[in-house]
Amino acid sequence: MSGEHTRLACGLKAWPLLRVRCSRGLAETRCRFGETTTSDIDLAKGCDIIRLMETATNYRYIVKTEGVRGGHPRIEGTRIGVHDVVAYFLLGRDMDGIRAAFPDLSRAQIFECLAYYEDHQAEIERLALPQIEERVK
Repeated sequence: MSGEHTRLACGLKAWPLLRVRCSRGLAETRCRFGETTTSDIDLAKGCDIIRLMETATNYRYIVKTEGVRGGHPRIEGTRIGVHDVVAYFLLGRDMDGIRAAFPDLSRAQIFECLAYYEDHQAEIERLALPQIEERVK
């Protein structure tokens, strides 16, 4: 298995579930619509270990990975946390201001961070508010 997500027959990305035994085991993957597949993995490979620690969210661009940014939600393929983007939003930045701060992010990724924030306000504010207080000082 490569370090990327598995593509299922329906064409969607699948995220590994934590279902493993011994040094070799089976990893079950699933997509958002419930399709599942099972595949052999080698836990000695670093990429497989990382894959097993990544947790799916119900968002296209947002993942949680144990050991990356404290396991907090971040934009897939980056180390940019959802709370980093939301902090700029809470400081009153518009889309252009946020894109200037994070030029590698697409508008869709930024909007998805804001959607995640809308659904998980307490979690994200707990992370973003200390950053805002630092910037205001």
